[in-house]
Amino acid sequence: MKLFIIIGSVLALLSCLSLPIQPIKDEHLNNFSKYCYTNMENDIKQFSGKVVMNCGFYDWYDKGTTNLDLENGIKCAKEAYKKNMPFKFGDFNILGDSYICEAYASNFDGSILKIFVDHDSSGALRFNSDSMILYKKKCKDPEFLELGVYVKKENCTNLKN
Repeated sequence: MKLFIIIGSVLALLSCLSLPIQPIKDEHLNNFSKYCYTNMENDIKQFSGKVVMNCGFYDWYDKGTTNLDLENGIKCAKEAYKKNMPFKFGDFNILGDSYICEAYASNFDGSILKIFVDHDSSGALRFNSDSMILYKKKCKDPEFLELGVYVKKENCTNLKN
């Protein structure tokens, strides 16, 4: 059984090579827990499994992040979802007095994990503190837009934080 899972995972990853996208830049690959909350990466692994197409995490506050980078990440997530491959994708932005982190991950049954984190910035960015609001939802039927992923509220159920 383990061999079957390993072979399936390898084949799934190899099929990614045919995705019509540009490679995700290194600086966008490993920021999920850095900007959001400490156990975010673990939450994504529990939902999606260990073999996930990393479509990037985009820091809008970083001057090096462009719309083209984000569009490429969304294209990656959309293509992975169409092929029923788990993916992860997210972004970070500063809006008003909040540090906003939003991430999406999928699993093999087509469900989407939506994670939304709002850090109140009146003071300092403190992860896992009282200033953090965290929502996790399991959703279906995502829409992949030019600069984001959208899921209708009625297509989501709340998960425990």
